[in-house]
Amino acid sequence: MWEIYAYQNADSLFGIFNAAAAIHGSGDYMAAVAAVAFCGFIAALVAYAFAPEKLQGWKWLATVLLVFSVLIVPRVTVGVVDKTGGSAVKVVANVPFGVAFLGSVTSTVGHTLTGLFESYRAGQAL
Repeated sequence: MWEIYAYQNADSLFGIFNAAAAIHGSGDYMAAVAAVAFCGFIAALVAYAFAPEKLQGWKWLATVLLVFSVLIVPRVTVGVVDKTGGSAVKVVANVPFGVAFLGSVTSTVGHTLTGLFESYRAGQAL
């Protein structure tokens, strides 16, 4: 489980991650992704028809597929940890990996820096 540390906004973050899980899990989202992929493929074919030497469509297609299959397709569980209140960890399932990874890394860095600052200030007060 990926942990997201929250200071005074755990309910908002829970709602955001819950919305991201709902959007990425709906059939409408996959239909939109399919439509965008189809339009991109048609645009690449038209561009290739007019200037085949300038188009590097296969590299573009491989990059899009790699990013989509690594950041969007895998689903993970996220736990929103409220550091200021006494509430329990709020768990959200089926969050896309890229969203969970970015949120976890940024909140962990902030949480670590906050802990270091508080321990430094506590040492100075003595």
